[in-house]
Amino acid sequence: MYDVEEKIEENPNQIVFNASPGDSWQRGHCICEDCREWDHPDGDRRRYSWEGLSQTYVALSDRDVTFANKVARGLKERFPDRDLYVYMYAYGNSRPAPVAAVPDDNVIIGNVANFLLRSDLPDRGSLAGKTHREQFAGWGEVTKNHFWRPNTGSPVGWQTGFPDVPLQRTIDDLKFAAENGWMGIYIDYVREFWSTQGPMYYLMAQLTWNPQQDGQEILSDYYQRAFGPAAEEMEAYWSYMEELREECYGDEKPGYSDHDLVEFYNEQRLDHAVALLNQAGKKAVDGPEIYRRRIDFVRAGLDFTRLLTECARLMKSVNDGEDEDGAKREKVLENWEKIRRLQQKYPSAMRWRNIFDGFRGSGPPRLGSAYYPGDN
Repeated sequence: MYDVEEKIEENPNQIVFNASPGDSWQRGHCICEDCREWDHPDGDRRRYSWEGLSQTYVALSDRDVTFANKVARGLKERFPDRDLYVYMYAYGNSRPAPVAAVPDDNVIIGNVANFLLRSDLPDRGSLAGKTHREQFAGWGEVTKNHFWRPNTGSPVGWQTGFPDVPLQRTIDDLKFAAENGWMGIYIDYVREFWSTQGPMYYLMAQLTWNPQQDGQEILSDYYQRAFGPAAEEMEAYWSYMEELREECYGDEKPGYSDHDLVEFYNEQRLDHAVALLNQAGKKAVDGPEIYRRRIDFVRAGLDFTRLLTECARLMKSVNDGEDEDGAKREKVLENWEKIRRLQQKYPSAMRWRNIFDGFRGSGPPRLGSAYYPGDN
């Protein structure tokens, strides 16, 4: 807890103060009579754990909103001449909208509804199988101060830097959020893998500015201005990567990839992507150099995807004892050197510090990363 007056003294421009509970959403919630009094008996059923105890109980949304309202009213009493706000997460076991409690006008709900990139994702905490989209819409009905704060996850390699580009899905998701009362957005995370996910970032920025725009027109404008005479070929490339992404994402287990990503980004699929980039390169050969450089920039991301997935397949063989002569390990080290050269030639292509140790990505491959070749 902190004193608002001290915070304002430190930063006179601060007007929003966070009153959200901790991040451990399945555990540690108070079960005293006073706190339970704020819970609504008709709330969405959830599963809770304490030390030595696990039970089904109602969502905590009514409790959290009641607390936020009390704090918000206290701010108004203490600072009657200032417009100050309380920020409360709708997260974990408070993802469903409250049954009876209504957020005050100076309460902002930060909705951790994780349907961005994963439109059909069910809330794993909901015993009724409700989706994040359904719960987001519920909050939109009870408050106008509705801030979307999705976690992206890594459904088809988004966090690793693979071309996880659900373009139409993102258009639909952002428009859905706008139709259900969002006032702003903060995404956790956009890693800035520009060479593999660039059109997604452009699309997200443009639709955040104005969600009513035609998303496909935004993309057409992007391809034309970024790639000039090769616009049509680059659109075909990104459309192919989107098709692959959606194929891998699948619909048997909504929200999760149905394939091993390392096997999915195989040689055959990546060779076809290279062929599309080659066609784009031919169309740009007689135009301004900037277009060819941008195509090469995109190619660097595709090369990264090929090299990294190949490393993972090789190291699986090494770890399974299938590298008696050490050739596979040598190939892994060779690939890492190629990735290093990509980093040096295209420093803005990827968020290299996610792949190599060091703030500027100047160290060895990161220990603990998904595809680090290890010491075997």
